[in-house]
Amino acid sequence: MAYDTASRASVRWSGNRSSADEATWSRTYSFDAYGRPLSVATLLDVQTYTESSTYNDVGRPRTQTEGRQGFV
Repeated sequence: MAYDTASRASVRWSGNRSSADEATWSRTYSFDAYGRPLSVATLLDVQTYTESSTYNDVGRPRTQTEGRQGFV
C-alpha cells in the first residue's frame, strides 16, 4: 500500500499473481479536501475501470458513476 503523505489525496493497493490463473491488479483511491471519496481506479491486468462521485454544496452525494456494468 502506498499513501500520498504530501496531500493525503490518494491511497493505492496492489496485488501480484501467485499463479497464471490469477489477475494482476491495483486500486487507487482519490479523496477531496474533506476526505470524501472522489474516485476509485481499478487496473485489472491491462484494463482500467474508474468509479467516481461528486457532491453538492452541502456535501451530499450528487452523482456516482460505475466503471463497468456489474464490476464493483
